[in-house]
Amino acid sequence: ADQTRAALVHAALKLFGRQGFDGTSTREIAAEAKANIGSIAYHFGGKEGLRAAAADYIVETIQGIAGQALGAARAAAPASPEAARAQLFFALERMVG
Repeated sequence: ADQTRAALVHAALKLFGRQGFDGTSTREIAAEAKANIGSIAYHFGGKEGLRAAAADYIVETIQGIAGQALGAARAAAPASPEAARAQLFFALERMVG
């Protein structure tokens, strides 16, 4: 059941991204996920619920990536304000050129 749910979310993300929400049918999503069309209603209550689950997946993914980046930044935090300033100037020089 969890695999079917995940497959439907991934299929929805792919097809919504390619065709838009309105341009994607539940039949196409089910076919892409290799799932029964009734599984969309079972797991999500319909296409709107699937869209909400897809949006939740995107948010969770971004939060996970941002959390990892923040953790790495904290681990590499400079020991002093001077070191932080030097890191900031170095980063700015790289961005500006």
